[in-house]
Amino acid sequence: MSGPHEPLPNAPLSPRHAAELAALLCGLDRLDPILALPTHPSLADPPLPFGRYRLRARLGAGAHGIALLADDPALGRSVVVKVPQPAVLADPPARERFAREARAAARLEHPGVVPVLEADEEGGLPYLVVGYVPGPSLAVWLRAHPGPTGTRPAARLIAALAAAVQHAHERGVLHCDLAPANVLLAPVAGASPESLAAFAPAVADFGLARPVLEDPALSRTFWVAGTPLYMAPEQARGDRRALTARTDVYALGAVLYELLTGGPPFPPEAGDAVLARALRDSPARPRDLNPTIPRDLDAVCLKCLEKDPARRYPSAAALYDDLSNYLAGRATQARPIGPLRAAARWVRRHQFLSGAIALATVAWAAIPALVVGYSNRLTTEAANRRMAEAEAEAAGRKGREHAFYATLERVRQRRADDPYSGWGTESLTDLRGLTVAPPDDALPDLRSEAAAALAAVDLRPVRTAGEGFSAYAPVFSPDGTALAVCGWHWEEGTRQGHVRLLDPATGHQIRELAFPIDPAWSARAGTADGCRSIAFSPDGRWLVAGTRGGQLVRWDLTARAPEPVPWAAHTGDHTDPRRVWVLALAFAADGGTLYSSTRDSTRAWNVRNGWQPLGGAPGLHRPERVRGPGGLVPCYAGPGPIGPGTVPDRPAGGRRTNGGTRGRDLRHNPGRALGRGGGPARCHTQSHCDRPGGETLAAAVPGPAPGRAARHHVHRV
Repeated sequence: MSGPHEPLPNAPLSPRHAAELAALLCGLDRLDPILALPTHPSLADPPLPFGRYRLRARLGAGAHGIALLADDPALGRSVVVKVPQPAVLADPPARERFAREARAAARLEHPGVVPVLEADEEGGLPYLVVGYVPGPSLAVWLRAHPGPTGTRPAARLIAALAAAVQHAHERGVLHCDLAPANVLLAPVAGASPESLAAFAPAVADFGLARPVLEDPALSRTFWVAGTPLYMAPEQARGDRRALTARTDVYALGAVLYELLTGGPPFPPEAGDAVLARALRDSPARPRDLNPTIPRDLDAVCLKCLEKDPARRYPSAAALYDDLSNYLAGRATQARPIGPLRAAARWVRRHQFLSGAIALATVAWAAIPALVVGYSNRLTTEAANRRMAEAEAEAAGRKGREHAFYATLERVRQRRADDPYSGWGTESLTDLRGLTVAPPDDALPDLRSEAAAALAAVDLRPVRTAGEGFSAYAPVFSPDGTALAVCGWHWEEGTRQGHVRLLDPATGHQIRELAFPIDPAWSARAGTADGCRSIAFSPDGRWLVAGTRGGQLVRWDLTARAPEPVPWAAHTGDHTDPRRVWVLALAFAADGGTLYSSTRDSTRAWNVRNGWQPLGGAPGLHRPERVRGPGGLVPCYAGPGPIGPGTVPDRPAGGRRTNGGTRGRDLRHNPGRALGRGGGPARCHTQSHCDRPGGETLAAAVPGPAPGRAARHHVHRV
């Protein structure tokens, strides 16, 4: 696409929806080349320009954003650029959450927090620039080093994360998604990468972060968001108001549990099963899985994982203090010291005096061997669990892809079949769900279906305003208090046309205006003469009707008893009596000129000068359209059966309607069927009009044969 999307004129969308659609299409177009970036770039791959940055590769993706490695030529450094997922672009609340990440993280300046450098928008696509940490994430390091890690390196790492999280809490920001994937490890110079001690951790991805005090409008709805394996019970319940600093303390305890035992608190299962276990079950004690864990550290970990938030550490600072006590050999809050433990600690602090005890322990050489064997078994079991997890993820990915294409086919079929009330809303709901994690090649299909659903006309019938007569050309009065419907009587021998004025609110008839029809024209044409079009003057004084026989009839509605004043406007325009029908009437915006149109000609009449034709004798010409003061285009829609939900290119027996393609506004498509496909409301409209204000559309539905009652329906847009 070469330029920004602009709302199309006469498009059947409100300005807000048109702007949302244009923003969505611009953002998706800008996102297309980004999704094509490689995950492992080579020097031969050219960078993708993005503002002042040069995008190199995709680093990863989450539920809300996509992380991209980029160069900043202006400052000569590498950065990470984050852009939203397609689902975020299609959902205004999700866009607000993406912007909230920038606002939340921008408050934080701590060595243990990845800094936010910039937040802006490029070509309709919002983005966030954060610092680049060259090391792996903790999740990647754990996959490369399965099994339990050292207890003291694990405690040091969690203590460092607790200090960073406390910094965020003090500035009113909760993370709500602390997990190994969101902990980046910066290498420490000169240290071996085989140990956690070789890295300095930093908390990243505040994609689910929320201010402690935020806009109440953003708190009315909440879904279960985060990483299920590390999610606190109150977060698993979806109770947004219960999220506190203790929620992040639980997640830190879950990460500590995995470092100590080689696996998360609950085995990896489907997301709902993990959430159910987090709400129902308690995790196994870490020491039961790894007896080498000190009891103090075991107690610290379990205190973090209490289901009742009141029994956890009250803050990340309290967790940091207890881990510092453990590392210094002091008593912890999670496990107060007793006499025997005090003696043991004294022995550890006075190792020279306790040499005899150390020599005695050598006799128990078999015990360390058993411990090592048990640790090896734990390592093997952890590796097997990770392999099973990978296989389950592959099977789940295949199932999700199958479900994705099944839902997309349902959306396509809904659009291709006969439309019904609410089909556009249903399709948009399905499409929002599909944009969470679409396959790489499905983005163009999603964009096309979203555009079709957003542009759909979705009318719902409200009530029948009048029936029992043949109805053509419904027109609202300028003030919207009356609805005029013209037609004629089918009874044999009746030589009278009529215009009925109805109350739109009740459907009751206000008055009936009769006028004589032309029997000579009826004899030549072989069909009954009658009213075919109608129009109000802008000031509401004049009501003008056009007949099949080419006559115009006017009434002065300010008179106590309005009388019809007919004149032969188009009777001599054509030798074929069927080509003199007055198909459309429109007043100029100032009310001084009336335009009347047949299939072959349009005439102008001077309202203020005795309704004389403008320019002397009427001049004939063949305009394509006559535009009225409200911007509507009078056009002819002929009779003939029209199936539900269809807009024929050329209705049987008539000229092509203005529009003639599926899905356009009924205002430009007379003949569009109303009613659910296949249902009893199957019918076709002869003509329609908008009520001033635009909230109501009136459609005239003629009877299918002489002698049968026609109905006039009012539909709400």
